[in-house]
Amino acid sequence: MVDVFPKKLEGEGMDFSHSSVFIGNPKIEYDTDFCVTSNSKVVAICSGVRPVKGETRLDLVKRNTEILKTIIPPLVNYSPNAVFIVVSNPVDILAWVTWKLSGLPVHQVIGSGTHLDSARFRYLIADRLGIAPCSVQGYIIGEHGDSMVPLWSGVNVAGVQFRDVIPNIGLETDDERWFEIAKHVVKL
Repeated sequence: MVDVFPKKLEGEGMDFSHSSVFIGNPKIEYDTDFCVTSNSKVVAICSGVRPVKGETRLDLVKRNTEILKTIIPPLVNYSPNAVFIVVSNPVDILAWVTWKLSGLPVHQVIGSGTHLDSARFRYLIADRLGIAPCSVQGYIIGEHGDSMVPLWSGVNVAGVQFRDVIPNIGLETDDERWFEIAKHVVKL
């Protein structure tokens, strides 16, 4: 792990080290110098500032792009064969920025996209039904953010399509107001 804030890095590094007993025997290194990432197989980009009140996700791009401009070149220099996974927001645009800044082949830069949003969607449906989230299949597609789209037509529980039970599921005409779950996912 690399961070410009040494005290924060030390705390997070110790947390990861202490919790390593749950995931086998990984070697966990952390430093403020990018050389610690040398020969990494996977690089997770989690850097960025939080949006300030009234700032749009697109405004955030400018500030977080400046951060990426300083971290991507040394990360690529130390680990040119790594797969870069971008988690920083706005993730879709910053994944593209990472790809452009890195000069890496497109298959080496991946954005987390709506993967977490799909998990939230499934969890909230399962929570409302009082069942395990792994019993629910459903996806959010599009850009991670305000414009994401829930695929209500594909939502099923144990193979039963919601649309077969509630034909207007996810629409404003749905008396059970399932559409509120998708709105909640966007807010999360």
